[in-house]
Amino acid sequence: MKTSRRRPQRVSAACDFCRRRKLGCDNAKPKCENCQGRAIECTYSQRIAQARPSNARIQKLEEENARLRDQLRSRSPELSSVHSDADQGGIHLNGNPNLVESIITPNSFSDQTRPTKAQAVSPSNHLSTGQPEGAAFHGPSSGATHIGTVQDRPRIPNSDEFVKNQLLAETTRQRQLEKVNLRAGKLDFRGVDPKVGMDLLSKFWNRQHYMGSIVYRPAFMRGMASKGPYYSDLLLTAILFAGSMHTVDAAALRSTGKLNSIGRPYRIKFEQALHASGSQVLFKSDITTIQALLVVSDALFSWCNERSLSWHYLGIAISMIIDLGLHIDGPARRSSKKVTAEDTEIERRVFWATFISDKVQSIYQGRPTRLREHDNRVPIAFLDEYEELEDFHTRTYSAQPFQLDCPTYSVSTFEQLCKLSIIIDRILCALYAERSATKNADQIWQTAHSLTRDLKSWKDGLPDSLRVDLNDPASSNVLPHNLSLLALFNSLVILIYRPFLSEGHLTSVSETSAPEAFFNCVTAAIETHQILQIFKQHFCFRTAPYFISYATPDIMYQGPDASVAQQPTPDTAVDFSSLEVSDFDIDQIMQSFLLEAPPMAPGAFVPMSQTGFNHYGTGDEALTSRDIVFDDLFGFDSSTS
Repeated sequence: MKTSRRRPQRVSAACDFCRRRKLGCDNAKPKCENCQGRAIECTYSQRIAQARPSNARIQKLEEENARLRDQLRSRSPELSSVHSDADQGGIHLNGNPNLVESIITPNSFSDQTRPTKAQAVSPSNHLSTGQPEGAAFHGPSSGATHIGTVQDRPRIPNSDEFVKNQLLAETTRQRQLEKVNLRAGKLDFRGVDPKVGMDLLSKFWNRQHYMGSIVYRPAFMRGMASKGPYYSDLLLTAILFAGSMHTVDAAALRSTGKLNSIGRPYRIKFEQALHASGSQVLFKSDITTIQALLVVSDALFSWCNERSLSWHYLGIAISMIIDLGLHIDGPARRSSKKVTAEDTEIERRVFWATFISDKVQSIYQGRPTRLREHDNRVPIAFLDEYEELEDFHTRTYSAQPFQLDCPTYSVSTFEQLCKLSIIIDRILCALYAERSATKNADQIWQTAHSLTRDLKSWKDGLPDSLRVDLNDPASSNVLPHNLSLLALFNSLVILIYRPFLSEGHLTSVSETSAPEAFFNCVTAAIETHQILQIFKQHFCFRTAPYFISYATPDIMYQGPDASVAQQPTPDTAVDFSSLEVSDFDIDQIMQSFLLEAPPMAPGAFVPMSQTGFNHYGTGDEALTSRDIVFDDLFGFDSSTS
């Protein structure tokens, strides 16, 4: 009978050499057989026993994975469309290597250049790529849309705080380089004296705060010195044209011809570049072309009184924005190049500045909006905060410009204006659309109340830095752009309720709503008057921002024969308690604040003794029609000449 041989027990651990070479080790002392035969040292390293997979460990890992995905989705709405692969039986990392890389290296500022361990992150590593050639946007309904391609995968955003610091550092550096590049002769103003060009640029930068940052200054000035992607001669000419409207001579002139003569050289250059034979500027969409069209559109609309041409230029800019897909901020946007944080900042600012301009012109010209709230997916988030805490200068706002001991709060103003422009879009679509009068009376009145709640919520959400106590303005930060926000707010209140009054286009919809509508309009008009008084005390009316001008019902002109302007008195003021609702006219309220000058012969306008500006207010002057002789943003109304 065969005796069963016992199988030798496997040794617990091999020596380092045998383990590395995958050889059988006899664990002999002091050296195993393999090490002794090769005359090498036989060593044993301590190894930590790893836990074996178990259902409990797998469940714990799945829960942790789900929790991390939820956190990423909360940080970026773009990830809401990403479905977990765990439901399909596994997590596939090979299909999305950048996703893992983004999580491992959150401090990567630019997706285009990922620094290695030996590389230091510097501003030069994340200069803008510009808009790639042929990066046209196609929506889901288009046959050109590619579904499920690798470019459609979501891009994990970098840390906001890190990006803010990088953008702030680059902006600070570029501000310092502006004078360096000017002295070095690197800034070519295309035939304009550099000192004049820099002066016009500084005026333009100082006027951007109330309408949003159309042109991103660091990228433009860097591109001007190095011919970068965010500079073009067309855009430079547009900025010089817009800057010329804020010169002292321009503010003092009274005729359309003379007004146009101030910026005519720049406008001629702009139109030659745009419309000359052989020009292909409009043949393809480009961010600098969009910016140039927006800048000139604003100047033509507010200064030259050419509203149709302004409307056309703005429309072309909007079409280019859609063509480039700037109304989409996420994975659906097609691009052949990776986008840097600066690219994203510029694109967001361009889109929202266009969105605001569209609403402004739609209100004033009584036309439908072209950029709709529900057609865009761009967050109101601007990460370069350099201009937020930069001291505000009253250049172009006062006869004696000086530095205010107050931050500009430009970024927060821009953000709040974006939010307010969304409400404007809702107001125009709900109450001023062609079919609004055919809606149910109760429904449209409830819509007005809903819009009012939106406005109130917006006002309640204003940061303390932008709030103005109209009864005690000395305790607030009084700036032209935050007064403009409040003036626009009250104008929107009137826009909501004016249609329900006796002369409104919705008066037949709900006749019982007139008393409440009347009260709301009067309240907004009184508050507007307070805002105008505060603006007069601190700044010059002739260079008032657009929204201040829009809140003023009429442009008043003072003739040479009117030696004494009529002053509002208790006898001429409107007594609100005695007004009949049926006889109410909103102009009746406003005429108690701003009184028309006596009629005058056409062409009898004369320059004021103080060219360009009225004297800095002292707080005790009455608001008269002389204060609004020339409206810098409405321009000279050609219908009166």
